[in-house]
Amino acid sequence: TDNSSSSSDSQSSGGSVTNVSSPSAQLEVSAGIDRTTTPGSPIWFQATVKKNTTKTSVELNWSFGDGFVGVGSLVSHTYKYAGDYIVVLSAKAGDIFSVSRLKVKVTDSNIEVFDKGQYLEISNKSNNEINLFNWKIENKGKGFIFQPNTIILSHSSIKLDKAVLT
Repeated sequence: TDNSSSSSDSQSSGGSVTNVSSPSAQLEVSAGIDRTTTPGSPIWFQATVKKNTTKTSVELNWSFGDGFVGVGSLVSHTYKYAGDYIVVLSAKAGDIFSVSRLKVKVTDSNIEVFDKGQYLEISNKSNNEINLFNWKIENKGKGFIFQPNTIILSHSSIKLDKAVLT
């Protein structure tokens, strides 16, 4: 298997959300819930403006915790290395500010591929689900690039018909 480009955002459901604003805040935003992904996997973040009583538009800036940044309500980022990262969303509307943050756990993948004749069996040996989006698999000179949301649950496997290899 080749994961040289990227895969997609595997997400864990549970998680905490940290928002910083005063009780009488005119602006509140949310960065979303904690996430889990693998190195090389693009992960998407969606900002939610929970409250904006100002008359001005909201500027949204992201810090991904690894030196990279993003701008806008919907951003994507790819972590290169395993680790625990804090993602911070900073919002500004005029002179009013709001901040939200979440945790991203980037774990190494543990995938095994078996040739079963008419299909390939792809097993996820890790404790986290893995989204194979944009991963490439090759078998006997033919390849396939996984489409969005091809998810293998932890300690599970999927079967890929060799007919999809081109």
